[in-house]
Amino acid sequence: MRLGRIIAAFFIRACNCRSPSDGRYSSGDRQPVSADPVTAKPDELSTSGTLHAIAPMIGIPGIPVAAMLISSTLWKTNPAWAPHRSAIMWSAHATWISLMLLATYPMWGVPRAGGFNIDVWAGWMNRLVVATYLT
Repeated sequence: MRLGRIIAAFFIRACNCRSPSDGRYSSGDRQPVSADPVTAKPDELSTSGTLHAIAPMIGIPGIPVAAMLISSTLWKTNPAWAPHRSAIMWSAHATWISLMLLATYPMWGVPRAGGFNIDVWAGWMNRLVVATYLT
C-alpha cells in the first residue's frame, strides 16, 4: 500500500511539472506540461513535449483495459459488490465503446459532412470518452 502511494505521488509530481532539463522552469515550479508546437523540428523537441506525446499512447487505450480488469475482479472477489455486477460492468464496457466511437466516428462523419467542418461532431466524441473514463 505504501509503495503504491509513493509511485502515485511520483507520477502526480512528474505530470504537474516541466522537466528541469528544459531550462524553462526549475523543478520547484508547478507549471503544466505543454506539448511542443506542431512546427517543431526533431532537434527542437523538449523532454516535456516528448512525454506529452507518449503518455496518451499508453493512457488512452490503457484505461479501458484497466477498467475491465478491475471491474471484473471487483465483483468476483468481493461478495458485497456482486449484486452491482451489471452496473459495474456497464461502466467498464462504456470506456472501450466510447474509445471505439472516437476512433471510428471520423471515418463515418467526415465524408457525410463533405469534409472536416462544423457539422462533424468530433469534439463530442472526445467529451464522451472523458465522461466514460470518469465514471
